[in-house]
Amino acid sequence: MFIVSCLRNKLKIYSSTKNLGTVYHDKSTWFNGINEKFFFDKGALYTAIDRKFRFILIFQFLVRHKEFLANFSFLKTFKYMINGSNDYISKCKNK
Repeated sequence: MFIVSCLRNKLKIYSSTKNLGTVYHDKSTWFNGINEKFFFDKGALYTAIDRKFRFILIFQFLVRHKEFLANFSFLKTFKYMINGSNDYISKCKNK
């Protein structure tokens, strides 16, 4: 979302090989694995990135990341992502 916001605001983005920080991969306080919430949140994310193309973004994610579908059907994960998308839209309308 940060990079998308920068691009929308016509900011110049540069890449660098310099190390800006260190990330420790300790136990996460928010990620609980590939589950319904993971897909729900991804649907909301893709809607935040681009509402017009949200279905295409959701579909391409599921096609490109088949490894996430090991315990879920394609249609079930698509439904979770659409639910996240719709939730995001409904919350934006209330603001």
